[in-house]
Amino acid sequence: MAGSDDTSIQPLDDATTGVHLLIAAAYDLAAAQARRMGTHVTDMRALSLLQIQGPLQATELARRLAISANAATALVDRLATSGHVDRVPHPTDRRRVVVRLRPGARDLARQSWLPSILDVDAISRSLEPAEHEAVTRFLERVTHSMNAHAQSD
Repeated sequence: MAGSDDTSIQPLDDATTGVHLLIAAAYDLAAAQARRMGTHVTDMRALSLLQIQGPLQATELARRLAISANAATALVDRLATSGHVDRVPHPTDRRRVVVRLRPGARDLARQSWLPSILDVDAISRSLEPAEHEAVTRFLERVTHSMNAHAQSD
């Protein structure tokens, strides 16, 4: 196993560095979007999770956002007060409640993110078919790896 000596780490591949820079740019974009919408970055992350995953329990939001249960409750309260989410009964366990993105919030998020999404889509569509296939496979593998590391609590 490699020690703490930095010389034991080989220089990173350009693609690896590119992924790191992409992640940093995504954080910067999320922070800018949060400022534009007058909300917290964590609130934006919660809205994004709800957009992608669908309704979630507050405890799952807390886990996914790495915040305490109390912080998740405050977050959901803020989002509910601002009209972005509703608390609704769990679809299979009526004793539980899930947090669901409201349609207006979905539209607002879509409008807010649309310019950057369209830019990425234009870049993607400009690739030659072989490049597109290689990039898509690479991104799928990187996403799978990152998700695996994120879930290895």
